[in-house]
Formats: sequence, structure tokens, C-alpha cells
Amino acid sequence: KNNLTNNYTLVSKILKVTGIPESNLAEEIEDLLESVNPTVAPYANIGEVKLRLSAKGQSKKEAEALLKPIEEEIRKRIGVKCYGVNDDTLSSIAIRKLKEKNQTLSILESFSGGNLSAAISAIQGSSDVFLGSLIEDKNNILEISSNLINTYGYLSNEVIELMAIKVKKYIGSDWGIAISGIKDTEEASSLKPIGLVNFGIASPKKSFGVSKIFPENKGVETIQKLSVVFALDLLRLSIMESD
Repeated sequence: KNNLTNNYTLVSKILKVTGIPESNLAEEIEDLLESVNPTVAPYANIGEVKLRLSAKGQSKKEAEALLKPIEEEIRKRIGVKCYGVNDDTLSSIAIRKLKEKNQTLSILESFSGGNLSAAISAIQGSSDVFLGSLIEDKNNILEISSNLINTYGYLSNEVIELMAIKVKKYIGSDWGIAISGIKDTEEASSLKPIGLVNFGIASPKKSFGVSKIFPENKGVETIQKLSVVFALDLLRLSIMESD
């Protein structure tokens, strides 16, 4: 009996998914999770889910042939939410896409404490693409008008969009991304709760600001990490849309 099992080859592949909670993802692929060979096993991480696909065959080729249709079915169902495989990260994908376009990036982050810049600069070869970042703009070197801040509030889609435009111009990159958010109760109000984070993206052709409210009970550190994942995904999707 042992000889039989030893003759099998196991092939595994990890699909990386973001922008969908694990419970919703499980519903989307519920029937596939019951598959015996190949198997599909989800693992939740901060802001993303890993799907481990494994298949057993009498040869590597046979095992890979078993994996292929289930991977294709998952990708068909979840589309662009599946951002990569195995060692891919949102940072590495964003950098790869920018390199393909021969475009550069700059960052302004006042909520995420340098974590977005750290995630980008950790990728090998990122210096070709990542031109620099500002961590907060305390001296207002980007010259955001107080008029705009008074009208919309510092934490608004209008202001964060302008910050992305300004950091792109100031550093001289093709793309700019900006993050700001509410860290503590002093800044919070009924309209702007803790966990509210604003994201600005400026591409070579257009710019926009969006906001997202993360659950306050997650705590600031986790919200910072989630906001980095969200920002990187927003960047990835925006680069794809700009094709």
C-alpha cells in the first residue's frame, strides 16, 4: 500500500485574493471547497485570503492537469480580486505593472506611518519605480490651500485627491498615492469616525479620492495594515484600468 501512495506526486499552488472577505469568498466557491482531488483550502490573512490548491497525480503533469480547471473556475468567479500566485504580493504586482509601463510612483502617507512606503521599498528592484515618499506634510510643503481644507475638511476625498496630485508633481513621478485617516478619538466625530481612511490616486491621466471605514474594534495597528493593503490594491486596479 505504501508503494502506491509513494508513487503519487503532489502539486500545490497558492492563489492570492483581496477585496473580498473570507466568508464571502467561501460562499462564491462553496462547491469547490468540497472537492477531494484537487483540494481547495482558504487561509485568511490581514486584508487578503490565500487559497491553497493541491492535486495528487501519478506524475507532475497529471497533477497539474487536475489543478488547471479548478484554478480557471476560481479565477472566472472572482475575477480581478485574484491578484497573484505563490510568492506574489500586492506590492510586487504593483511594481511589476509599473515597470511594464515604464512609469514611476511617489507616496504621501499621514495615517499609515510609512508602512505603505516600506511595503513598496521592500520589493527587489522597486527603486526603478518608487521615487520617494513624504510621511505627513506637517509644513504644508505641498501647499494645500487652507480654503479647500476649511471647505471639505482635512480628511476628505477632495483634499486627499489633491494630495496625490501634489505629491506626484512635487516628486516628479507618473503616479501619486496618498493616505490619511483618523487615528484617535480627538480627531473623530459622528461624521468622521475612527477607522475612516481616505485614499487618493493620481495617474498620468486622471485622479480621484475614495474613503473607507475600517471597523474601529480592530485597533489602529491593524487598521493601518488594512489600509496599506487597500491602497496597494487600489493602485494595482488603477494601473490595470489605465491600460
